Amino acid sequence: MAPAVFARTRNDMRINREEMFAPITCFIRAGSYDEALAIANDNAFGLTRAS
Repeated sequence: MAPAVFARTRNDMRINREEMFAPITCFIRAGSYDEALAIANDNAFGLTRAS
């Protein structure tokens, strides 16, 4: 499979909600750092933030 880039995706799209085993990347536009952090944490594989 050739590498692929998906632009203008949303966090509710399947490609962003499921773990893909392929050479792909997706871009989700965020308006601020806090919004980007919320997007990154809004999935089953979410990131963590030190308290």
